[in-house]
Amino acid sequence: MQECDFMEQKNRFKNLIISVLVDNFVARKFILKRNKNYLIPFDLNEIKKFSYEIQNITKSDEAIKRKKYIEWFYNILSKKCTDEELKIFNQNIKTFKTIQYKKSPKSLFDAKEYLGIYDIKKNIMFIYGKYKHATIFHEMLHMSSTKLFSSNELSGFSQTSNNIAIGNGLNEGYTELLTQRFLNLEFGEAYEFEKSVALALEKIVGYEQMKKYYFTCDLYGLSKNLLKIYRKEDIEKFITAIDFVSALKYIKILDPDTLKLLLSNINYIVCFLYYGYCKKLKSENYLEEEIINIINEYSEILNFYYEDVNENLICYNTSKVNKIISKYFNDIKINNEENIKVIF
Repeated sequence: MQECDFMEQKNRFKNLIISVLVDNFVARKFILKRNKNYLIPFDLNEIKKFSYEIQNITKSDEAIKRKKYIEWFYNILSKKCTDEELKIFNQNIKTFKTIQYKKSPKSLFDAKEYLGIYDIKKNIMFIYGKYKHATIFHEMLHMSSTKLFSSNELSGFSQTSNNIAIGNGLNEGYTELLTQRFLNLEFGEAYEFEKSVALALEKIVGYEQMKKYYFTCDLYGLSKNLLKIYRKEDIEKFITAIDFVSALKYIKILDPDTLKLLLSNINYIVCFLYYGYCKKLKSENYLEEEIINIINEYSEILNFYYEDVNENLICYNTSKVNKIISKYFNDIKINNEENIKVIF
């Protein structure tokens, strides 16, 4: 009986979250259309570089463990990033704190053994349960790419102002992508959708440029780069669509209207990416044989589906994608697996 009550409360909570997310998504779109300055540039030169020092940490067990992880993280990061990309890390590490809770966070976000959270305002990394290298690295990447600017929070590709956030989905995806890349890990399940979208976008923008935008909190610069291919309103819709899908894709029970909105946004994201990538490839004068292989590899990146409560797999509309591809390259198509249901 108690378990039944708990599940009922959990489902009510999920439905409440869904309604808030949908309302917030609509509100955010409304605000973005009227706020031309929603992408906030800032002067990175205001962050003064200082010599990296870690020797002054007190010798408690927790401090030694913290020192060990900071040194491990910095040794990896410093080999992957330029001096400019390390500026925010060098600033935030001065006041960075870690707090570990030994208990397993099973009640938090359905986590199994561990969970990491980075508190932007307090510059604290919370670890729940076991220490895990990838979790710590992910959260410390957030610390290394986060800046409080006036009344705004800038973190990688996400920005928050007056409780309105944009870019969180893309930011989490790229943070996890860099975590797995820098640690030489296989492409895991964490943030699978967000990570795939971030990787597909990186193919359009370029790795070095994308990495620079991330570590300098420059969503504005990323969007300006994309203006070479897309309209401003399309870029806004793309970023907010990722946020929306990121919030809902892992919930298996959705009402029909919300599910329709979710799938519509997945379709938009995929078409946006294929359009930009095909346009880029067309300008680079590849041979037709090379294009076929490149497009097939790209389709593997975007090989994600929505799985409903009955374990039905629902895919984006490949016919729309193929129309985009055929605009630039004739006779090249992608196909769905037979057990996938195509929507729209």
